[in-house]
Amino acid sequence: MTDSAQDEEKIASFVAERAGYYRNQWQKFNDRPVSRLSFNLAACLGQIIWLVYRKLYVPLFFTVAILIAYVALWIYADDRQWVSEELSTAWSWLFAILLYAVFGFLGNYWYWRRFQKVERQAAARHSEKASQLQVLRSKGGTNPIGAWLVVVVLLLPVVWAGYWGIYQASRIDYSAFIFDATGPLTLEEVQANFLNLMDEPLSEEKRECIYREIADRAHAAGDPEALNPATVELLPVGEWDRLDSDGKRLILTQAITTKAFFVCNRSGKRKAGKDETNTDATNAQQVILAGDPRFDVFELTNSAGDGTFASSEGTVLLSFLARDSRYCRAARFSSNYTVVLACRNDDGWRIEATSRLAPGKSTAMTVFGGGDMTAVTDAIQALQSTADLLDEREIIEAAKRGWR
Repeated sequence: MTDSAQDEEKIASFVAERAGYYRNQWQKFNDRPVSRLSFNLAACLGQIIWLVYRKLYVPLFFTVAILIAYVALWIYADDRQWVSEELSTAWSWLFAILLYAVFGFLGNYWYWRRFQKVERQAAARHSEKASQLQVLRSKGGTNPIGAWLVVVVLLLPVVWAGYWGIYQASRIDYSAFIFDATGPLTLEEVQANFLNLMDEPLSEEKRECIYREIADRAHAAGDPEALNPATVELLPVGEWDRLDSDGKRLILTQAITTKAFFVCNRSGKRKAGKDETNTDATNAQQVILAGDPRFDVFELTNSAGDGTFASSEGTVLLSFLARDSRYCRAARFSSNYTVVLACRNDDGWRIEATSRLAPGKSTAMTVFGGGDMTAVTDAIQALQSTADLLDEREIIEAAKRGWR
């Protein structure tokens, strides 16, 4: 038997299906040692599925590692808003095209290198041709069961999301929605649209916890039309400006309701004791002066925390103009789990109210944890001249004037 016939027999034993195609493609690598490019449509479109089907587990490992790293980096950059939505979309398309090109033009080469490695191992271990062919068949061939498992794993989240979305949509009476309202969300608006969809009745304790959380968060968010989505957890920052008025109210309602349920389920109930929620008498009359780390938070940050100055000490949640023309701001401080409302005087920031949050219930400075915001909320309502909050431009201009 000629060397060519022996090679064909080895390739047929290793490849099993479509041996003729791969023999022709691999012959190009032998004829043109410099070039390693040969397009494979199945590898281009199948990618991970094709790797599993052809038992190419080393390229599979590196491909999965690269995809995990890419997704993690994308989430990290998107969470910190390092890149614009347009740049993120362009990069996603570029990465996808690059992935298709790499698999399409290098798939045959990877497979050829795998064949060569197994062929050398078989020749080193066995001198008989029959034994060598048996090694090639056992190491090569196809893995259709594994490929189908990959298909199922990839499709399962999509199928589940589709089913869950249809199921939830079937339970909603859209005619009852009242998202044509204006101004800040109200508890009654949230109750009418979402709280009636719960499968189980709430205990009085949990209901009170959820209602108070929703009321606090709705008030802190203010009018959805003027809201900076970066200041509220679970809001789609990149898509926010594309939503119409009704859509913003809907998404904001979903976000604050979801967070309220999460907080109340974890904390059991929000403690309403006087020592936890009422204004601290020793702090209510205190003035935060220059040199205090909290002073820079109130003085220099904007509401989103990403303006001219950002501090790890705390994050400003909202800013407004009081009835007596003072600038007032509420800020969350992670070091002692408090939200402080302070207004600018000639000598510094005078603390008007303090609310204490539950330690360990929050993972970000802009997110409320367990606790009660009643003291700060009541003080805001008493001081506000209007329901309007300062936007980012107004905040930066006021900071330049020294808040006067």
